[in-house]
Amino acid sequence: MSPGLALGLEYYSSMGKIAHTLPSNLQENTVYLVVDWDAEPWAINFGVGRGLNNATDTWTIKSIVSVPF
Repeated sequence: MSPGLALGLEYYSSMGKIAHTLPSNLQENTVYLVVDWDAEPWAINFGVGRGLNNATDTWTIKSIVSVPF
């Protein structure tokens, strides 16, 4: 979008343990529309997600703030 500002999609999936994968109807799948803002020295990631099946929350809001210390 502009220097230090980006728009994108993120996909998260929870499939269970490696040795015991859950059936597909129990796996959690969410797609997020996200904005990344890099305002040195801070970085902020904010997204709104939509669940793709009944095992997932319908809507989710997430935010990640990176602060150097």
